[in-house]
Amino acid sequence: MAGIGRNDPLVIGRVVGDVLNPFFQTTSLRASYGARSVSNGCELKPSMVTHQPRVDIGGNDMRTFYTLVLVDPDAPSPRQEVMCYESPRPTMGIHRLVLVLFQQLGRQTVYAPGWRQNFNTRDFAELYNLGSPVAALYFNCQREAGSGGRRISIDRSSNNLQYCKSATMAGSGSGRDRDPLVVGRVVGDVLDPFVRSTNLRVSYGSRSVSNGCELKPSMVTHQPRVDVMVDPDAPSPSDPNLRELVTDIPGTTGATFGQEVMCYESPRPTMGIHRLVLVLFQQLGRQTVYAPGWRQNFNTRDFAELYNLGSPVAALYFNCQREAGSGGRRVYN
Repeated sequence: MAGIGRNDPLVIGRVVGDVLNPFFQTTSLRASYGARSVSNGCELKPSMVTHQPRVDIGGNDMRTFYTLVLVDPDAPSPRQEVMCYESPRPTMGIHRLVLVLFQQLGRQTVYAPGWRQNFNTRDFAELYNLGSPVAALYFNCQREAGSGGRRISIDRSSNNLQYCKSATMAGSGSGRDRDPLVVGRVVGDVLDPFVRSTNLRVSYGSRSVSNGCELKPSMVTHQPRVDVMVDPDAPSPSDPNLRELVTDIPGTTGATFGQEVMCYESPRPTMGIHRLVLVLFQQLGRQTVYAPGWRQNFNTRDFAELYNLGSPVAALYFNCQREAGSGGRRVYN
């Protein structure tokens, strides 16, 4: 029986603390991706972890069953597109396209409206207690052959919703009479005055969006890239992603002999270094552990408590960052 000491890689890598409470390792756990064995703290690129790993567990009795969890505690807060992107196609005049960012009260507290037409931003914010925006950005768009002409004023009671994403973000700024959002009458027609508290960056391909710039319909056909700036060094991994869940693994065998109740989802980190943690629990019996309703915001401690799994019997982790990544601090989100 091996205890977890201060110099244990699981402690140094903050797996014990962020993901698990201290525990005694009582069962051997081996994992490999192809010919590459996983050791605590090693680094694997996304291309190396595309396919499900081979996992072998110890023990001395096939009548003892285990649950294997693969969790990414450094996964960025996930974004859920609840109303898909609809590219603008203005037929006359110059249209303003406004991106507005709100901070939610919590996860899954905002839902898609019933239709796009007659969308009122103020009413939407009031309905879901979103308060004032934390950031906004707009650009102008007119038909492909258009050149000039007056901008069509947006009727506050007949806006069209182009796009809606639900997310949980945070972040700086201010706005006065000469602010582009005021000059462009976004503040007034669409939004009430607000204090900008988050940095918002938007781009269509290689073209960055700045307030008041003009983009033709052919340039905005595809969904934009939207980056919300958060503090990458904030040590609070609060939205772990569950990457795989296998239950009913007989002792002395491997994960392939168990029941995969949540299929393997390969890690694809976009920023920072993510820890991927394999945790092994001993079950009370066969078919006593079930899949959670979703992968996001997975809490290993709560999961273990729900199914009376007790402390882990083994754990293993590796680091993963984007393919071209080289170094950088691990992201805690």
